[in-house]
Amino acid sequence: MNSLLCWRPVSCVLVVLSLASSAAAGPRVIVKNGRITGGARADTLVIEDGLISAVGKGFQLPASSSGTADVIVDAKGGVVVPGFHDAHIHMQGGGLSLVRAELAPARTLPELQKIVKDYATTHPDRPWVLGRGWAYTLAPGTMPTAAMLDAVVADRPVFLRAYDGHTGWANTKALQLAGITKDTKDPADGEVVRDKKGNPTGSLKEGAQDLMEPVLPKPTREEKKAALLAAALHCKALGLTAVDDIVGDDDAFELWSELEAEGVLPLRVKISPPLEGDLDQYAKWRDKLKSSRLVSFGFLKGFVDGVVESKTAFMTAPYVATATPPAPVGELGRSLIERDKLMAMVEQAHARGFQVALHSIGDGAVRLSLDAFENAVKKHPDIGVRHRVEHIEVLHKDDAKRFAALDVVASMQPFHANPFGDEPETGPWAENLGPERWPMTMPWRSVLAAGGALTFGSDWPVFTANPLHGFAVAITRRDDQGRPKAGWTVHQIVTVDEALRAYNVERGELDGPARDVGTLRPGQKADVVVLDPTVRLDDPASLWKGKVAAVIVDGVVR
Repeated sequence: MNSLLCWRPVSCVLVVLSLASSAAAGPRVIVKNGRITGGARADTLVIEDGLISAVGKGFQLPASSSGTADVIVDAKGGVVVPGFHDAHIHMQGGGLSLVRAELAPARTLPELQKIVKDYATTHPDRPWVLGRGWAYTLAPGTMPTAAMLDAVVADRPVFLRAYDGHTGWANTKALQLAGITKDTKDPADGEVVRDKKGNPTGSLKEGAQDLMEPVLPKPTREEKKAALLAAALHCKALGLTAVDDIVGDDDAFELWSELEAEGVLPLRVKISPPLEGDLDQYAKWRDKLKSSRLVSFGFLKGFVDGVVESKTAFMTAPYVATATPPAPVGELGRSLIERDKLMAMVEQAHARGFQVALHSIGDGAVRLSLDAFENAVKKHPDIGVRHRVEHIEVLHKDDAKRFAALDVVASMQPFHANPFGDEPETGPWAENLGPERWPMTMPWRSVLAAGGALTFGSDWPVFTANPLHGFAVAITRRDDQGRPKAGWTVHQIVTVDEALRAYNVERGELDGPARDVGTLRPGQKADVVVLDPTVRLDDPASLWKGKVAAVIVDGVVR
């Protein structure tokens, strides 16, 4: 039985620490009748002034020093865990997706067409039909076309982003409004998919999506702010108490700060802007946010490659030429940023003490990212910055040991390994890679076995932000129906303890595993989640169905 879930006969004692308050004095919070993870036989947790002050069983509490009545949270036998941390999430995109067409449920083209048509019918006042979440398997053997959307919505422009955000799908009206024609040139970092005559078909890969930007409706500042708050409330309800928000513009700094100042922010947020931005401005925000309680500066995010499904992920060996659609013989994908430029940008950020996180899907991109970090550390060895590689869908076996050697964090999203059925080795992702590479995909165990650090997130709105669902995939490599029965590439699964650590303790921060948050012990910041009594961390079925009973952030029941 997992050590987090077995109750050893060890006597528990009340431990109360006299520490500097991390929060304004308020009501004492007592979580009772719980199964406290990491606290042998402990069933009670006490929170004072934003900190955990006691963990134990069967003790008598003195009167509250605040002079106010205690807030009692009855766990009713539910598991009590440190608040889940999402190390990779897009809060504005997620918040906006909550009011746009949700395409993820569609498994076939007719299902998607129905969602789009129904959305257009129920939102006649919206000049565009926007949505996200379609899968590449909707159009087997090809990329989706404008004609497929024209069949259900032809009178209004439609633009839908793939689940991973790396491909856009437009109807004819949208292509016309954007002026995308046979004569449109491909951008350096993308591709307009064309038919045999050179006409655009409706799919826009990677940077080609930017050709649509001049005509797409832009959310107002207030709409952005509302989206961030909606996203935060959504994530909090799922048990997330902290997120690393990857942002696209500087508005996020002011908007998150305003939400905190207004007292409506329900979780902790680390803001992570683009690597290509203004380092001087970032330095100002980093200093300004040091005084904030819930909002802080995160890392600088860069893109090294694309995705496997569209063959834009950068590989060390060619894609399988027999996949459908076929890849040219010797096709490796490519880096979205020239090697020397990447080296210089990472070095400059490192020299100024900024943490860098690089989107790297293919094993070639992962290797290039590690090379960039190694170069920066060699040139500035006196600066202690802990960098991150994001996603790592494919890892070359020779590079697993480099994570520990360079103290680089592997930031991965367990739900990305969801098999979605009995045949996870079919479809463009698996076919493009080929069976020789499958054993090193989503390589959580490989990183840990080589001594590397692993942190988990969701990449929402690419996939669900629900950490319980990610947890279930992490410990089984099976889907919500238990498929495939034997799991998929199960040699890469992690234990319950390791998954909990990746979601709670190892947060990919500059100075290593969290020092003051992530475990349930006296002196830690009181970010706590109480799960429904039916949920067990070692029972995948209960995780898929699991609910969150209570969320405490910074010592406050939210």
